[in-house]
Amino acid sequence: GAVLAAVGVFQCVRGKRGGKVFSFAALGLNIVACALVLGSQTMYSQAIDDAMKGPEVTGVSDARGDSKGKGKGEDKKDDKTLDLAVGSKVTLENSLEITVDSVQTGLVNYDGSKLVGVSVTYKNTGEDGADYNSYDWKGESAEGAQEHAEYYDQAEHPLEYGTLAAGGTVTGSLYFSEGTAKVVYFGNSLDDTPKASWTLA
Repeated sequence: GAVLAAVGVFQCVRGKRGGKVFSFAALGLNIVACALVLGSQTMYSQAIDDAMKGPEVTGVSDARGDSKGKGKGEDKKDDKTLDLAVGSKVTLENSLEITVDSVQTGLVNYDGSKLVGVSVTYKNTGEDGADYNSYDWKGESAEGAQEHAEYYDQAEHPLEYGTLAAGGTVTGSLYFSEGTAKVVYFGNSLDDTPKASWTLA
């Protein structure tokens, strides 16, 4: 439309066609339409990026209860959200608090493979519902290989997925292969940047 309007304006200016007012109006409308489309695409792209990243960590409390705030501009690798001790809690932007409570080693699965069990607790301290999902977690080996949780046939309270109402709490267990050195939490299953991690040793 903008190209055809520009051709019309050019021909009107050269005196080959009439309707100069309409051709200028068409050109103006097409320029505005192009600007609106580009602006909305940028907005939608940013919204999709934010949804894929998930909520950021806003605070950390270690196993002794000492709090460490996180500035908005700080790099996640420098703000002590990685390699936390078991018992430490992180607070997210959506008022969700996540704690790795305990670690159980030496578990034997139905196929004879050995597993490590990790108990985690979510608490929603906000006024809106907040989602939780076992697929937001991965186990990481000492060599840096990350894998999703495994099925354990004797699991009593495996962590599932759902939404916590305001004030709600849920505790569940995740199971990873023997040799898992840390558990890593991501904002959601599509995020590839860790929000926090806990060392199991």
